Amino acid sequence: MFHGNSQGSPQLRKLCLSVFDVEVGPEEEFSIATASTGAKACPSDIQISNIHFRWLSLDWKNLDRVTFYRNTIYLDDCVVLLREAPALRNLVLVDVSDPEDTEDWREDAWPQYPIIHHGLERFRFQGYKGHELGRFFNSFAFPGLKNLELYNITDPSLTTYLISLFKRSPMPHFTNLKVLPPANDDYTTLVELLKAVPFLEHFDIPNSLSIENVMKILEVLAHSAVIVDNDDDEIEPFDSFLPNLQSISYSESMFGESILDHPLFWLIISHINGPPEEIIHWTPNATGRRPLKHISISCFRSSLTEDSAICTDVFIVKHLIDLIAAGVRFEIEDGTVDVIKASMSFHGLAS
Repeated sequence: MFHGNSQGSPQLRKLCLSVFDVEVGPEEEFSIATASTGAKACPSDIQISNIHFRWLSLDWKNLDRVTFYRNTIYLDDCVVLLREAPALRNLVLVDVSDPEDTEDWREDAWPQYPIIHHGLERFRFQGYKGHELGRFFNSFAFPGLKNLELYNITDPSLTTYLISLFKRSPMPHFTNLKVLPPANDDYTTLVELLKAVPFLEHFDIPNSLSIENVMKILEVLAHSAVIVDNDDDEIEPFDSFLPNLQSISYSESMFGESILDHPLFWLIISHINGPPEEIIHWTPNATGRRPLKHISISCFRSSLTEDSAICTDVFIVKHLIDLIAAGVRFEIEDGTVDVIKASMSFHGLAS
């Protein structure tokens, strides 16, 4: 079925395997090889669902992207995969766990010193049930990483592991971070994490944080909007905090209180690009302002009236209009309502 290349390996580039409603055991190994040489397939793109990593007999050396769904890989297997796939650039892991039997744990897979994986650029890790997450992150450095997404991980030390990873492995190309920290994290822990990724350009504020902690994050961004080039020994805590940040987004859950009801929300949003007394051009220079040009906030307040979602302070609304004219894009929505446009209409200001 598959013809080999000059080295005898099957010329398979993309492989998607999934089993539904069938009991598949480890003795039923999935192997694609040439009949003449027995060389394993060496695909560059793999998507696996309901078939475990340990049941696959493949050559991983040319792998460019891979996705494992539905508990199809153990955490120690992730280490094996990264070690055997040096060209891997895009990794998606959904529902990872530890082996149920400790005897199945691959202790020899773990490195004595961190492995530098130069290829990995995008890493999405969604869902982990186990106790070795810190050991996993401490086993690697990813200097080429650009995008990191972490969801449904309950380990209370998650942000600590990430701070250690970022400090151990400078990532000059890292631009996008999406992480849902454990619910008991406060804004100070998240600020420490963000300090470790100064090249970040896009940041999604986690909706697992309380409204007060989200407001604290916005306040920190407002207070650090002007990038300070300070040669003095006494440097303010948020000087040069996220100097390359271009966009922030926040989508609150559909239940509970809304950030739009916080008494300081509109005041802080109006300061998100710095003091409103003067409007200067946004540049990434150290002596200018942070190049933040896109603020997206999505809220769901279906039980409240449209009027209650508007900004009642006409001076703040006028300043937001000035920011929009200067090139800042605000998307503040309450369901289907554009809250800034509704506020402008309320005050009789042209949109």
